[in-house]
Amino acid sequence: MLIYRIQSGKTVLEEGQSFSPSAEARAFRIPVGRVLTSEGLTLRISLPAVSEDDLAFSVYMGGLVLMGHRREPRRFQRSFAKQLALPYGKFYRRIRFSREFDISRLSGTFHHGVLDLHIPFLAQAVEVPIAVPLPRLVDEEACALTS
Repeated sequence: MLIYRIQSGKTVLEEGQSFSPSAEARAFRIPVGRVLTSEGLTLRISLPAVSEDDLAFSVYMGGLVLMGHRREPRRFQRSFAKQLALPYGKFYRRIRFSREFDISRLSGTFHHGVLDLHIPFLAQAVEVPIAVPLPRLVDEEACALTS
């Protein structure tokens, strides 16, 4: 399975292992914002306290899978009572979209804990005017005068 990792703000493709269904069941789900423009679909995923090294996504026909790990700070692990605003541990999200998007041209950036992925529309047919020579039309009045 091909896994994409974010390194220094750029998307890198590498071989990796898939996320198992049992791991998916134990992972928490992250929210995904979607913005549709005339150019395509942009996904905005807020991932506070997640580093580039702890984030990967895999592309499949009709969607992508985002997976990773938000590590709990060590000082939190030693506490007696916790009330946390962020879930910690493994996260997983399957995002599906229609066939009108060109997943092969996916681009993304990860900056300050926000992952933006842009998937453009498939190239569409462009209307190009073509000059077609037509036979010369005969003027009916001119034909009537000659007969």
